[in-house]
Amino acid sequence: MIWRRIVKKEEMVDEEEAPNDAILDIPYVDEIKYMTVKKIKEYGYVVLLSSIRMSMKSTHAVKKASKEVAEIVKNSLLKGSKESEDPKEVSKFLQLVTDYKHKIKKIKRKIREEEGLN
Repeated sequence: MIWRRIVKKEEMVDEEEAPNDAILDIPYVDEIKYMTVKKIKEYGYVVLLSSIRMSMKSTHAVKKASKEVAEIVKNSLLKGSKESEDPKEVSKFLQLVTDYKHKIKKIKRKIREEEGLN
């Protein structure tokens, strides 16, 4: 569109005038500037939207992959612990010690309640 106007402008110039004067006397510089700025803004907007979309898609893909990997690792750890886990009897000494600790905790709790030291 602009090129047509420039060509028409050159055709209108008299043969006596130099053709260089017609090229330097372009009244459409503001229009060219406006159109280039407009196109740059449009392309910038398209690039911005596409980059946001790509970042959202990649973030979603990474989250999904990390959840799958976490689930696989969790399942493998649970399977490994179940295989190595055999029901073993607790030694009588350790059982006596734990019972003793529980009895002491109950006694301390009763003393605190009686004296109001909660």
